[in-house]
Amino acid sequence: MAFTKSAQIPFSGWLPKAIRAPTPTRALVHSSTLVTAGLVLIIVYRELIFNSFTMLLILIAGFLTITYGSVFALVENSVKRTVAYSTLSQMGLSIIVVGLGSHYVGLVSLISHGLAKSLLFIQVGYLIHRGVNQQGVRG
Repeated sequence: MAFTKSAQIPFSGWLPKAIRAPTPTRALVHSSTLVTAGLVLIIVYRELIFNSFTMLLILIAGFLTITYGSVFALVENSVKRTVAYSTLSQMGLSIIVVGLGSHYVGLVSLISHGLAKSLLFIQVGYLIHRGVNQQGVRG
């Protein structure tokens, strides 16, 4: 359940596709409730689910997610989908931090992710508006 809500591999396919939603829905999905709920679940129930095998599984999923998000963000042409892939890589980083046992650092990462994404959505909206609805990043 936590991996599906935090968009970790192999449950990350829905996040870049959700970019087609209207802006308020997209902002809700990418920076607050839906993506961060899985990480909050892992942090809250850390005493119940953490053993060496589970931590290794969390680390592997986080590493695969951060790699997947970063590589696809480099080759994506749409600025909106690039933001979605950056969200994936950020959630992968947060999962790695929590998988290493730094739960409070993971929580700080989660809060900073929300703040950074809110500013990023404002900037992307401005860039799309200034580019006369041009959403491509590479010309």
